[in-house]
Amino acid sequence: MDLFWSTMKPVQKVLEDSDLKKSDIDEIVLLGGSTQIPKIQQLVKEFFNGKEPSCGINPDEAVAYGDTVQAGVLSDDQDTGDLVLLDIEVTFEIHVNVILWATAEDKGTENKNKITITNDQNCLTPEEIEKMVNDVEKFAEEDKRLKECIDTRNELESYAYSLKYQIGDKEKLGSKLSSEDKETMEKAVEEKIEWLETTKKLTLKTSKLKRRNWKKLFSQLSAYSMEV
Repeated sequence: MDLFWSTMKPVQKVLEDSDLKKSDIDEIVLLGGSTQIPKIQQLVKEFFNGKEPSCGINPDEAVAYGDTVQAGVLSDDQDTGDLVLLDIEVTFEIHVNVILWATAEDKGTENKNKITITNDQNCLTPEEIEKMVNDVEKFAEEDKRLKECIDTRNELESYAYSLKYQIGDKEKLGSKLSSEDKETMEKAVEEKIEWLETTKKLTLKTSKLKRRNWKKLFSQLSAYSMEV
């Protein structure tokens, strides 16, 4: 179950990076052979609060078409020039003498080009350059904390939905719980899912505390399923 739920993490990250809510999504399109697995389809539907994924596109055909187009791009087929975005990596290097080197590389063909830009006027002072370097280090640390917070949030969501499906599994744990226990557990899990959906910004301290508490609940439920 955890392996299935790990496929939802990239979906959650895309939503967060795009600053979108699940309710903002008009249509869900599944691509790739693995999306034909009924469990994956069920998880996607549940993740988007019951919204049915679109079945109008054949997942295998879509992937095959994409591979064909990409192969055409890599072979310099002119007919495919407008169909996909090329994977271009741009690197900037700024030296203390205020010389800017910009390098662009096509990751598909490994073609590379480089330009040098100099500016003898309006140069930065050593103090300004030092401040810029310090700012970069500061933001790097903030980015690290933000990533850790996002990873922890994704883990929390994985725990919550994993618990939900264990409780709802009529062939395993769900069939072993009394109606009262099942209702209590379902309510607790739904509260956690609702909390995640309404809490857009988490501090690292809060997310770690929640993870510790939810791991404890997850362990208790796993132990319960072994005993029953």
